[in-house]
Amino acid sequence: MKSAIQTTVVMGIMAAIAATAAAWVYPWPKLVSQNAQVNKPLFEDYETSSVRGIEVVAYNEDTTRIDRLRLKRKGERWVIPQKSEFDVTGGARVIEVTKSLNGRTVLEVTSDSQTDHVKFGVVDPVSPDAAANRSSIGTRVELTDRNRKSIGSLIVGYAVKDKPANRYVRVPGKPTVYTIEFNDDILSTDFSRWTSPNLLELPTSSTNARLVSTINVSKYRQAETAKTQESIYDIKFAVDGEPPQMGVVSSKQGDKEIDAAQIPNTFLPAVGQSLFRLQIADVVNQSKSAVEALRGKQEVTESETVNSWEKSGFFYRGMQDGGHQFDSSNGEVAVGMSDGVRYHVLVGGIGNQVGSSDSLRLLYQVMLTADVDASDFKQPEKPENMDTDESVKKAYLRKVKQREQLIDLASRKAAEFNRKHSLWIYVMDETVIKGLLPELEIGN
Repeated sequence: MKSAIQTTVVMGIMAAIAATAAAWVYPWPKLVSQNAQVNKPLFEDYETSSVRGIEVVAYNEDTTRIDRLRLKRKGERWVIPQKSEFDVTGGARVIEVTKSLNGRTVLEVTSDSQTDHVKFGVVDPVSPDAAANRSSIGTRVELTDRNRKSIGSLIVGYAVKDKPANRYVRVPGKPTVYTIEFNDDILSTDFSRWTSPNLLELPTSSTNARLVSTINVSKYRQAETAKTQESIYDIKFAVDGEPPQMGVVSSKQGDKEIDAAQIPNTFLPAVGQSLFRLQIADVVNQSKSAVEALRGKQEVTESETVNSWEKSGFFYRGMQDGGHQFDSSNGEVAVGMSDGVRYHVLVGGIGNQVGSSDSLRLLYQVMLTADVDASDFKQPEKPENMDTDESVKKAYLRKVKQREQLIDLASRKAAEFNRKHSLWIYVMDETVIKGLLPELEIGN
């Protein structure tokens, strides 16, 4: 009996020892996996110059659909293929995204279970599960090389509680959820986030030699006759005085002159700020004939082209000041520069509406054109003694030539602007348009 008890005790001790040894040598996959990945990079380092393609996929709450935005590098430019290779002008964002998968250290292995994807907001937007879990859909980014081979891809989910700089993420096709530091604000399928809102390329510093000299704001109401507009107001501002200040030159409400003092002090600043914030919601391709017409120097007579503009709320009025002139159904802001170039922001018809039923917003069609304000180049006065004094004649001819050169330079700048913007009719949110053409409340 005593021998049997001793044998049992010995066997129990041996079993415990064996179990302990097994615990040390058994390759527990989850434990080893976690220990191996924490404080290690999630992706191998890559050269950012090797990134030739970017794709961002995310859920759009306004439209309740999955949006996908692709960018590709074309020479030294980045373009958006699905927008007819529209140039990406948000260079800083592109740089941040191209390097976004480099140096991403795993702070924690949060879960190895696919059932936790909803909990951490890392449901793949391109997966069949996305439709049933809209509130938990993550934002997916993929970087590719020149051969369209994937350099790396990531699904970015919810922010970690009390640590907004950290995000739950996972690699597409794999169940493991990690915690890493990641700025998801750089990822967007919003077209406007990848383009500069300063479409007129206005100077941002008062020290710039090329300054705004005039701003003309004209707001219209579409008349019953399709090709005419009723003026709501027309106000022109110009730089004058010493020190130079922009003040009201002329002002009309409807067909009546109004006192400049009646125009609110907030009016001009609102317009000025909006000119720097021409955010694009979308672009619509102009037809080939429309593009060629806008780039040409001949008056447009081809009816199909003219009719296509009219359908978008732009009414062709012919050639003047070296540029094509339009009326537009909702208004215009004309910006004159100190070098004689004049830009026109033409607000045409309504293009679409976005948002949910309780917060619908209108989208307007906008064209950008340029011409030359000849009044900026005064003809030098011809001296009476020019025919008898050779030095006076030379000085006069020098001024004439200088004027011609300045007009030629302004004309080339306007032509380049028209070449660039002739490709598109821009689509802009009503918030942009309300800033450009503010309400004008003036008592009788």
